[in-house]
Amino acid sequence: MLFGLTILCHLIPAIFAAVATVVIVLVRREDRTPWWDGTIPGRCVGAGLVVLTLVVLVLAPGGFPVVATLVALAMLVGFDGRALRWAAVSAPVGFLIAGFWFVPFYLNSAFLNDMGWEKYTNYAQYLWPQPDQFDMANRNLWFALAGVGMVLSLVHRVRLGWFLTLTLVAFGWLFVFLPQYRLWNARLLPFYYLALYLLASLGVALVIRSLAILAGRLTGASDEPWPVDVAGVLAVAVVALVYLMGSLQVLPGGTQGQRTLPDGEVAPTYEWGPLSFQDLNNAANWARYNFAGLEDPAKAYAEFSAMVDMMTEVGEQNGCGRAMWEYESGLSRFGTPMAPMLLPYFTDRCIGSMEGLYFEASSTTPFHFINQSELSPAPSRPQRELPYPPFDMNAGVRHLQLMGVRYYLASTDTAVDVARLHPDLTEIASTEEFTLADGSVRQWVVFEVADAPLVESLEYLPVVLTPDRRPHRRVGVRRGAAGADRDRPDAPQDSGTGDGLVSGSHPLGGAAGHIRPR
Repeated sequence: MLFGLTILCHLIPAIFAAVATVVIVLVRREDRTPWWDGTIPGRCVGAGLVVLTLVVLVLAPGGFPVVATLVALAMLVGFDGRALRWAAVSAPVGFLIAGFWFVPFYLNSAFLNDMGWEKYTNYAQYLWPQPDQFDMANRNLWFALAGVGMVLSLVHRVRLGWFLTLTLVAFGWLFVFLPQYRLWNARLLPFYYLALYLLASLGVALVIRSLAILAGRLTGASDEPWPVDVAGVLAVAVVALVYLMGSLQVLPGGTQGQRTLPDGEVAPTYEWGPLSFQDLNNAANWARYNFAGLEDPAKAYAEFSAMVDMMTEVGEQNGCGRAMWEYESGLSRFGTPMAPMLLPYFTDRCIGSMEGLYFEASSTTPFHFINQSELSPAPSRPQRELPYPPFDMNAGVRHLQLMGVRYYLASTDTAVDVARLHPDLTEIASTEEFTLADGSVRQWVVFEVADAPLVESLEYLPVVLTPDRRPHRRVGVRRGAAGADRDRPDAPQDSGTGDGLVSGSHPLGGAAGHIRPR
């Protein structure tokens, strides 16, 4: 049921739900005792396996993933026959609920686009994050706490820790062995890190519990002394709050500082009394940048607004139609390079966008990016394994005509100069010039594409013509709507020297025209 309800929301969380369900089944139930926990020799063997894993981590880190996985499976995996009875009832219900949309989605996946996200193969650098991939603040601390959570989960028989350990292991190996497919293996990393952070948090909680148990034994108390638990929770809460506020640079009285890295680079820090926070969280700046809006002074809103106003006026004076713009990485100055996709919104659907957000849901996406490559001196070319052509205005214009794109927008001098020389492009409007932060100048110029009618569905179904070898067959075509045009003349008789062309019946009852056989 949980799997079915999860997959109704999104496919990616459904993968986590499926893996987590298998892990839950494999983790022994509360009423079962693991093999290593039943006797003193078993506990010694279990402790030896844990020590062996730690020794491998220190002396042979390359073999640690394999050894740690084997030890985790040996100590944590079990099987309960009751799981089969549970699965026999819940699994079919869950798959039926999931099949509500997953089955049609899978059957129609051939009509979807595959962006071809490249599988990450530098596994260690993502499972043990390296600064050149992304800088995981306090990486060693989090992994150490997660290790403490794993060990103390064995000591305290906390099956939540066993579950999180096997989940961490499962997604780590899935990241490595998942083949190149539509599901990008990087999509699995968030679940790997989620299990890691939860294990680290559980490790902190179990450390506090261990201290409480130790205090109870030292004082001779029959239960865990609650003041120790409360003091531990408060201490952790204070440390976590100060660290979080410091990394977000919002502590009262905090000041900005800087430090010099070993390579000579100067990095910013945040100072609060004797504390110096070097791993600064960029969440605040990221949130401000994303949610401040297009009008944010840090963005080129004046330029974007001028482009929108220009296209609004073009639509009013020259007519509505699709628009395609030259791509350049500098479009991020609007807040996102996807900002021009808002043209339909700001022009009340008069100017259509040739690029949309749902790349993987449209089978025309590859053609758009090929077009972009032909019409942009510095295209993005984001989709794998496409035969991207070089900048070629002639080919690009032909494809604009083929796809019914009425307007082409260019902003760099290279694209504008070449477009002005093309016979099928007519310059109809432009914005003022804007100076960018790097000193370069941009001016948006819009060209109307000649002979680029929009491909639309027919108002009437076409006549279906079939050969007829019988001579002297008379072919009549007439409208079926309200008896109109019933007096139209029949087609002439077939001369008998060739095949006549016979019109089929018209399902919509509309006129299809008068066709003479050749």
